Amino acid sequence: MTSMLLGGVLLLFLAAMVTGLWVGVLGHRKAGRDGAWWTMLVALILISIGILVPTLAGWLLFESFSNSRTGGGSPSLGAPLLGILGVLSYTFLPLGLILFSIGFALNGLKAGRIHARMKELEQVSDAMGEEISRLNSTPPRA
Repeated sequence: MTSMLLGGVLLLFLAAMVTGLWVGVLGHRKAGRDGAWWTMLVALILISIGILVPTLAGWLLFESFSNSRTGGGSPSLGAPLLGILGVLSYTFLPLGLILFSIGFALNGLKAGRIHARMKELEQVSDAMGEEISRLNSTPPRA
């Protein structure tokens, strides 16, 4: 009972975390769908699958044991499927986290370049404003 409660709390925590990541990535698509965005989107799909697969495997295992106790079925029927789901779970979640980190880093580098370009343009704008006011303050040549 305690492990089921702990698993439910963990699942709830992971679902809340992934929901926040989904909202952020989907909101970020308005800024442009570049390579960083697509990388983070694929990563979130993998992370979501990596979280849902153990939940599905646990449910299948529970159903398998329930059927073997009540209906006389064999609990080993779902063993190959549970093995495949376990491998997928242990593969997709870390791969998704690595891909999301790469996409986030690419997004940060892009934001840094944009910020540097904004500063350059502000300096050029300030210099042009000073030049225009200097030209306006000098008397015209006759």
